[in-house]
Amino acid sequence: MKNLGRFILAVALAVLPAAAMAVDSGAASAAKQTIVDYYAAWAAHDIARYRSLCTSDYLILDNGEMSNLDQDIAYLRAHPEAWRGRTDHFDFRKVIVGGDEAYVVYFLNSEIKDEKAVEHRRYLESAVLRRSPHGWQVFLLHSTRLRDTH
Repeated sequence: MKNLGRFILAVALAVLPAAAMAVDSGAASAAKQTIVDYYAAWAAHDIARYRSLCTSDYLILDNGEMSNLDQDIAYLRAHPEAWRGRTDHFDFRKVIVGGDEAYVVYFLNSEIKDEKAVEHRRYLESAVLRRSPHGWQVFLLHSTRLRDTH
């Protein structure tokens, strides 16, 4: 799994021309906000908003599985109560913007509450985004759940 994460990052670096890898603070902030909005739409089961934040050829790599946008939305529809009590906190570590593409690396800390318990999860994630006329959209997201070290 560690090698897959390195591969994804290498692909992102290859996609973004080195000459264009300047951090544009406005574009970088907008890319980070897209990640926050993406998770808020997921947690709210706002399928229209979620779809608008993803490219048509979106892929997610999560827990050793690869899913496209239709598969991801089918999961949401099949689990209407999943993640509704979720609160996310982001620790953005790197944002590189190159033209109409960006990659974002961050830690995600999630607290998931239901009537029985509170669960804490931590992830290391990377995302490749594309700029469209409607703003940034997630093209590829790779998520690695981190084990508790306590």
